[in-house]
Amino acid sequence: MAQDSLNIQHFEQEVTDSPYRVEAVCVECGADLIAVIGGGERYHCGALGLTLTLASLKDADSLTHSTYQIPVPGHKEEALAREGSLLLARRLGRNVVLSVGIHEDDLSKEGIQRYSEAFYVLVERIGQAYEA
Repeated sequence: MAQDSLNIQHFEQEVTDSPYRVEAVCVECGADLIAVIGGGERYHCGALGLTLTLASLKDADSLTHSTYQIPVPGHKEEALAREGSLLLARRLGRNVVLSVGIHEDDLSKEGIQRYSEAFYVLVERIGQAYEA
């Protein structure tokens, strides 16, 4: 199927007990998906996850996934970028690039948990939107 334009979608998810949210802009680039997720007080690029979806060497009818990550020094989003790109690639059967940057000053452990929960709800919504 030929695609002559980029399909762009925007998603938002409120963070429980916070005035902030996490949001994503997703771009279908041919068969691949690129997603940028930011949230909190200051959006940024904290980490990047790339998950490649390939035919298995043992069974060409099944897919395998390899994930690569690039953390920005001093940021804590590495696990979110890695896990989010892997979740989306497995679900969608395509290559996924995911950039994550979420920041709020003086965040408690409970606050981090609320942002993580909002992040995974957002990833689920993205997966639902792009499923075939």
